[in-house]
Amino acid sequence: MKKHALLIISCLLSLAVTGCFKDNGDEPVVITSEDDVLAGEVVTVGEESLQSFYKLFVLNEGNFNKNEASLDFFRFTDGKYVRNAFSQMNPTLTGGLGSVANDFQLFYNTAWITVNQSNLVEVIHAKNEKHVTSFEIPSPREIAFDGAFAYVTSYAGAYYGGEDRLGALYRINLATEKVDGHIEVGYQPEGVTVCGDYVFVANSGGFHTGYDNRVSVIDRASFTVIRQIEVAPNLKEIVSDGQRYLWVQSQGNWGDIHSGIYQIDAESFTVVPQTNDLKNVRASVTYFDPIGNYFYVIGTEDEFDWGKTNKDYTLWSIHAGSGKVQSKAFSADMRRQISTPYGMAIDPIQGVLYITDSGNGTNPGTVSAFDSDQKMKWTRTATAGFFPGHLALYYPYRD
Repeated sequence: MKKHALLIISCLLSLAVTGCFKDNGDEPVVITSEDDVLAGEVVTVGEESLQSFYKLFVLNEGNFNKNEASLDFFRFTDGKYVRNAFSQMNPTLTGGLGSVANDFQLFYNTAWITVNQSNLVEVIHAKNEKHVTSFEIPSPREIAFDGAFAYVTSYAGAYYGGEDRLGALYRINLATEKVDGHIEVGYQPEGVTVCGDYVFVANSGGFHTGYDNRVSVIDRASFTVIRQIEVAPNLKEIVSDGQRYLWVQSQGNWGDIHSGIYQIDAESFTVVPQTNDLKNVRASVTYFDPIGNYFYVIGTEDEFDWGKTNKDYTLWSIHAGSGKVQSKAFSADMRRQISTPYGMAIDPIQGVLYITDSGNGTNPGTVSAFDSDQKMKWTRTATAGFFPGHLALYYPYRD
């Protein structure tokens, strides 16, 4: 999954943190919203020195063909975990979010959700989860923004067992709120990020024989693919450090090539040779914190041991500037609570780590919070949907 999940764009995070819940030492800011009336379950979180954010969003993917996509949130102001918020706030929209949710990205005070089986990009108010607009895009995957446009990767109708079809990158004009074009990229594109004058797309080739191993480079001005960078098979997430480098996740080939993290020089369009430490990183779940400039990764050396149920997971942190890698095995609390990590987010101010667990896919998953010492603070079962995989920390942007 993502993760990195969810996955917050750097410009929003920097704006959000400058606001927080206090302005220049004044009294705490009181935030009210129409969704305050939603019934939620009170969570005991312990003492907090500062409430860094307003909400933690939890997007549940749901099972294929089940119309189970749903949106939860944890509200820091009153300590309530609210399930199925989108459907509750939009009772006239039949069918809820649809099937299957794949990405959640914040853009100022809106949240953008891709629902790939429903061929839909749903846009909501982040403050109250109410519908704003939606766009029809075939099998959309992930989203990135450059201020003028939203870029959405798409499988372009490809499906397992179907014809070998290239994927696409769609562009949505944020001023006109219309899809204004698309271009072909690689096979089954996933992650997308913007760096300088270019958009970069990570292609997985999940339905393509031998997978795809390329990052497509798109010139923003002409909206054309200018080159392909060969990296590793089955690419997933890609992020920019906001400077010169990109970091991309490979899921490997599920057989003899492990998952991993690779660095790309966005100026020379070349892959940076991996350090010995980076070669040891396994990457099933990723999350990028643009404030601290760290890339966080969860993975296990046991990823090819399909018969092992209790795998030994490790949390890696990679400094995007220096490339320095640090690793820490899951704590006892984390091992007890998390059997199959599926999504992740980190509060860079409090140091709180949020991890979702997909479980066995037949029961609702969980979202759990751990302090900086990896001791569990709280855990909650997600919506009756399944696979809670995309997390985002949100603070209302001041217009």
